Order: sequence, then structure tokens, then C-alpha cells
Amino acid sequence: MDNLTRILGIALQEAQESDVTALVFCILGEADKDYRNGYMVRAEHHIINGISDVTVEVIQDNRKIMVIECKRNLVGFVRGRPQLAGYMAGNNYPNGLLICGQISTFYTLDLDDTHAIPVETITYNNATQIEHVIHRIREM
Repeated sequence: MDNLTRILGIALQEAQESDVTALVFCILGEADKDYRNGYMVRAEHHIINGISDVTVEVIQDNRKIMVIECKRNLVGFVRGRPQLAGYMAGNNYPNGLLICGQISTFYTLDLDDTHAIPVETITYNNATQIEHVIHRIREM
């Protein structure tokens, strides 16, 4: 957890989007969503509607868990909402996460409804609520 705290501190400085991606990989590891637990985590994954920053899938049955869009700062974060929504709807991801150093916002998509759009569910302040982000991902 100490390394995650250090990487979060770096991501909060808004230097590079890749710092936020590094934070995501730490969060996924803490949430047990990694290769050791049967998940395939891909960076810069080519999918319909573009290239997602990170995707998480179950290896055994290729079940999609979530797509993640990383942004360097809050300005990019706002612009990332339609991008994430397009990835979720176009590729049938039931869960989405839009994240920058400061905040994480979760989205869900009802895959049984062909006309559904991603719905924002909750936003966390990463500096004070990173444990909530980890817990939410762990429960997926």
C-alpha cells in the first residue's frame, strides 16, 4: 500500500497521463484484478471507437469486466466522459472507470438493454478515498 500511496502522490501532480495509468495498475493489483487471479489487464487496447487506456477481462471465459479511461487532470477528465461511454457501449463493458489523479468516477451499463447508455454511479476523491475505489473494483 505504501507504493500505491507514492504513485498516487505522483499522479496528483498532473505530470503525465501515464502516471495515472501506473496508479490504475496499482489499484487493480490491490483489488486482486491481475494475472495471478485469472484476469487479463491490457493497456492501450484497440477496441471499437478507439483505443482504451486499460481493459480488464476474465481470461478463462473472455468475460469483460471493465474499461478504464485515464486522464492527466480534471480538464481532460471532463472530456473523457463521452470517450468512456463510447467504449462501454460499443464494446459491451458493464463497468467503466474514468480516473485522473484527483478523482475516480464509476459508470455502469445495462447489457440486457440494447438502448442503454452508461450511467454515472459514484465519484471518489482519490486523495482521501482510494480504499473505496479499490473495494469497489474488488467487488466486480
